Amino acid sequence: MASSEAVASALETIASAFNRHPSWVARCTPLWEREFGTRTDGQLDRALRVWIRNEAKAPAIADLHGLMDGEGRNGTPGLVNRPEACASCQFIGWRQAAWHRLDKGRLRAGTFALPCDCPLGATMGVGSVPRMAATLAMWRSHPATVAVHITDEDNPVLTKEERGVNAPVKPG
Repeated sequence: MASSEAVASALETIASAFNRHPSWVARCTPLWEREFGTRTDGQLDRALRVWIRNEAKAPAIADLHGLMDGEGRNGTPGLVNRPEACASCQFIGWRQAAWHRLDKGRLRAGTFALPCDCPLGATMGVGSVPRMAATLAMWRSHPATVAVHITDEDNPVLTKEERGVNAPVKPG
């Protein structure tokens, strides 16, 4: 069950993000507690975060239930049937990678988004999108490779040097 604290926090977030009067939170709390009584705190929190990232207006109760049930609005993915993600991809299914290589004696660097090897990433990499492990293996085995960098749980963002932006590349 969504706790009273989680419901109050969600309503305060909505009030702040969508310019609602502070008394709105107190008026809505009892109704939202009843409506989200069968949901967990995590489901409510995730649905609200997805909504705020993708929408310009405050959510109705039905909007958040729809996200939780997998019936996302405007192409927003639902949360209940969403595959598990991992910390290496920051729970989004994609990871950033950089490949530094020599091309005709000149150092080249490129950055790419690759689907993670976690279950959520597996749903992202369909069709012509290459799998992360296969791509990294190909880059590492290429004779012109100088360095390969990939984001992970400890390093969620590539540095400018790792991306090859105005900095010499350290082989690694």
